[in-house]
Amino acid sequence: MGDVITRTEHVPSCDELKHDCSSENTYVRDASLNSTGAVFDSILKDGVIKIQIPSGDTYWAHKTALERHSEYFSCLSSSKLVESQTGTVELDDPEVDIPDAVGAFLEYCYVGDYSEKDSIPKNFQLHAQVYVFAERTRCQRLKAMALRKATSICQKPFPTSSGDADKLLEIFDQVITLVYNHTSDRSAAVVFGIENLKPVPSAPGPNPRMGEMIPSSLFGQVQWQHATVTASSTKESVPKVPKSSAGDDIVRDGFRMLLAAYSATHLEKFRASPSFMRLHRSLPDFSSDLILFVRPGGDISTDENGILRIKFRMVEFPLEET
Repeated sequence: MGDVITRTEHVPSCDELKHDCSSENTYVRDASLNSTGAVFDSILKDGVIKIQIPSGDTYWAHKTALERHSEYFSCLSSSKLVESQTGTVELDDPEVDIPDAVGAFLEYCYVGDYSEKDSIPKNFQLHAQVYVFAERTRCQRLKAMALRKATSICQKPFPTSSGDADKLLEIFDQVITLVYNHTSDRSAAVVFGIENLKPVPSAPGPNPRMGEMIPSSLFGQVQWQHATVTASSTKESVPKVPKSSAGDDIVRDGFRMLLAAYSATHLEKFRASPSFMRLHRSLPDFSSDLILFVRPGGDISTDENGILRIKFRMVEFPLEET
């Protein structure tokens, strides 16, 4: 609370006055104490960027709002590319740069969250779309948020109503294809001995490495310790696995692991879907991940940083439970 000023004194210019009708005093609120107000003040005073996507939709957003959350837009603004000069950015991936994902991203840039839809299947698909868009634009905290939201759905029982169950089975194939085609997981080479990895998808603009995974707790990844994942569904400390000569810790993409674990838990249901079975031919990376989780189901959760937590131990194939 700021200084108390009586009615007889001059009230200085300020962002907000608080007056108690039962008191003679008016309180001047110091704007510097309100960080949120200061942020919005800087956002609204900055320039606007025009964003165009393949659907033909066009969005306008304040430059500061985008730069605060997206490394891609931050790099773009400091570059000498034409986009930074014209203030117009064209996002050109028809699978990733879609209205739902872009709208959720812009909403997050202003209010720190994004609106959800009216059903479990639609929400799960939305979280996957937001996740891959956040990776593409390097919006780290939004990526972690999308993983947490998707994980909360997977923690619930499989839908019992035929409508929701059928719809989830229908969109799950689409979600798996989207995530595996538009995320990178170089650590799979360490786990499975893969020699020829697919090229890392890049984001548009100045940094060709925008789409590459970076080992960061905010990215919503699974942390492996030398071919071992050890975690719990609580926030208690996790026992450390002894280091070995295998090298550094292995970091896997969180949403990929969530899809593989959830598919393995409900494999009987998914196996009845012809389109799901066809994924094993088109997406061998998914098949490899699914094998890791074909076991009695366990808890799936994320911690406060969006890191996926699943407990199991891998011992030279096959798997042994801890």
